Amino acid sequence: MRRLSPIALACVLSLTAIVFAQLGTARISGTVSDSTGAAVAQARVVVKNKATGQTRETTSADDGVYTIQNLLPATYEVRVEARGFAPVVVDSVDVRVGEVPTVNVSLKPA
Repeated sequence: MRRLSPIALACVLSLTAIVFAQLGTARISGTVSDSTGAAVAQARVVVKNKATGQTRETTSADDGVYTIQNLLPATYEVRVEARGFAPVVVDSVDVRVGEVPTVNVSLKPA
């Protein structure tokens, strides 16, 4: 039986740690649009863990779609803002491992 070299063993162990670390996380995704249903690109999306206050952010793509990954299971506030529009806050989004809550937001002109 062959033995793994110390370098190969370290690589296997670090990959295993990464996989297990990601098993306990979740994500939020959705689409940002305007009141006519048109996609809003480059909208700033900020999620805040209501228990810890930690935030993560991203921007919506050209088709208005956004995803924030590797979130700890918790209740989050989702805030979406874009130039020329009033900000929208979704106060309570429950995030659980294995589920992907969809938070679609329709922005109104400011």
